[in-house]
Order: sequence, then structure tokens, then C-alpha cells
Amino acid sequence: MRLILGLIGLLAVVSLIVNITFSLLLHSSFIKLQKSRTLPVKALAETRKTHIEEFVILGDSRAQMWVGLDEVARQEKLNTVNYAVGGYTSEQVKRQILGNTTLLKNKIVLLQVGINDIHWNGLLSLSERKEITINLKRNIESITTILLSKNNRVILTTVFPPQPPTLIRELYWPRDIIHTIEDINSYIAELGELNGAVILDSHLILKDQHSEYLNPKWNDDEFFLHINRNGYNHLNAELRKVLFKLQQR
Repeated sequence: MRLILGLIGLLAVVSLIVNITFSLLLHSSFIKLQKSRTLPVKALAETRKTHIEEFVILGDSRAQMWVGLDEVARQEKLNTVNYAVGGYTSEQVKRQILGNTTLLKNKIVLLQVGINDIHWNGLLSLSERKEITINLKRNIESITTILLSKNNRVILTTVFPPQPPTLIRELYWPRDIIHTIEDINSYIAELGELNGAVILDSHLILKDQHSEYLNPKWNDDEFFLHINRNGYNHLNAELRKVLFKLQQR
């Protein structure tokens, strides 16, 4: 009996040590993850210097998860630096670059932002949704102006079309979001034309010809606001043409 009790006690101690160790590791990982999402400015400041021209990515998870960018950049003799952060709104991207304007100079910069400002606000009033859209446009204009003022060559991508929302997402999915996305994309196109930024019309490239949503070929199975690898490959074919033209300037 004493042997059994001893073994039980030993197992309890080992289990406690394992749980404490696991909790410490989990805590450390959690802190690092949150810091990487909330303090991207620090990550931006620590970028190593290189003699190869940099291709900088700014924006949300659609930009953060952009598959194939490194390969496209290598083909055009560029070094990719991806500062995009999942979940970021246009306001957060603006604040991110405001703290690092001295670092974002003489580069090629791609911006993909917008969906996180608007996809959640279906339960708000019409006036509140309009205010958010106006603020989104202002932020995109501010970001573009800041980047261009630092002699960057800017690629403005239009907002990707979403997949049809899931049943749960329908609860707060804005009924007019397709119209809102089209309105924002028209604004982005006009902004690029007026300011000399280049437009990569990702919405047109990815949209289904028979609906206002994402072409089902590019659907991501895990999240309805994302696109799959094939969708990014489809985008990259056009992106490479844009990068080639920019480097001739």
C-alpha cells in the first residue's frame, strides 16, 4: 500500500511539474504572439539592412498570408519584407507606418487593407457604417500620401471579394457590404490615378463572373474572408507584371 501511495505521490509531483512547465511555455508563447500583433512597429525597426531593393508588404491577414511573394520578388530581384498583421484595420496600419516613416523610404510598397474595418459592423446603424467607411477612405489616403512622400513606389490593391458568409457570420454581416466594397475599390482606383500609385485590381482578378462574391476556385476552406493558395498564385501572375513595370521607372 505504501508503495502504491508513493507511486501516486510521485506521479502527482511529476504531473504538477509538467503542468507548470507547460503553463510557463504557453504563457511565453501567448505573450510573444500578442506582442507581435500589437507591437509590429518594433519588428519593423529591427529589419536587417540589405543592398537589394526591398518590396514591403503592409496590411491585414490577406497580405500577411500572401503565398508566393518571396518567389515573385526573387524573380524581380527584390527582397520581400512582410509587415502585415492579421486582424489589422486601416487605422492600425496607419499608426504602424507613422511610427516608422524614416524606415519606409525608397522602397516598393504593397498595401492590402479594408475588410477588417467593415465586415463586422452589420448590427450598427447606417450612419455609423457610413462613418466607418469614410474613415477607412481617409486612412487609405493618409497611408498612400505618407508612403509617396518618402519616395516609395506604391501598389494599392483593391479589397478582395469575400465568400458568402456562414450562417453565424450572417448575424453581423452588413447587408450592403458588397456595395460598400465596390465603393471603396472605386475610391482606391481614383486615389491611385490622382497620386501616381499603381493599382493591382485584386477584386476584379478574384471575383466570380456570375456573382458579386469570390470565385469559388479561390475559396479558403478555413475562413471565408481568406483565399487559397491557387487564388494567390492567380494574383501573383498580375503582381509580377506590376513589379516589372515599377522597376522600369
